[in-house]
Amino acid sequence: MQATAFIIGGEEHRREALFNLCADIGFRAIVNFTNLSLVEKQVQQTPICYFLFALNGISHNTAGITRAIRASRNRQIKLAPVIGFAENAPPKMVAAILNMGFDDIIVPPFTATSVFPRLSSHLNRRVSFFETQKYFGPDRHIGLHVHHQRDQEKSMQYRKLLIVRNLESGITILKDKVCTAPPANNAKSNIAIAV
Repeated sequence: MQATAFIIGGEEHRREALFNLCADIGFRAIVNFTNLSLVEKQVQQTPICYFLFALNGISHNTAGITRAIRASRNRQIKLAPVIGFAENAPPKMVAAILNMGFDDIIVPPFTATSVFPRLSSHLNRRVSFFETQKYFGPDRHIGLHVHHQRDQEKSMQYRKLLIVRNLESGITILKDKVCTAPPANNAKSNIAIAV
């Protein structure tokens, strides 16, 4: 795969297992994440970089690194696939991880055969992103209610982007628009999370 995998995680054996999985998949480069300046240089070599988190619950590092990625001024970083790998994925952890702006959470088996299609599914298709004051990540049609930002009587503006990720050209923004949501008491109550 002509992309770079940045490995993020607290425990060395989990990072090593993820590194070996990425080698089996055939990533062009596999790097232990240290900071975004390294990523800035790497996106010039491989326009698509995956951020792969070896999750063991939710650590302070996970939220901080994810916020830094999603706040980057470089769209090749800000809109890059952010994927979590978790041995166990209790619903509370899944909800917290998705609300951080992750694209996907993968659970065992962690084999090249099972993981490669999941990683590839984030390429060459249109992906909607959703931005509010407290959230930036894939639009899962969860509405603005989840982020508890809206006053019951006021409408709220949010930003919606439509992107495509491609191994050769990187990330292309097809549409970028600001929308206004109606007050919470007028909004639809159908909320669903697609994992």
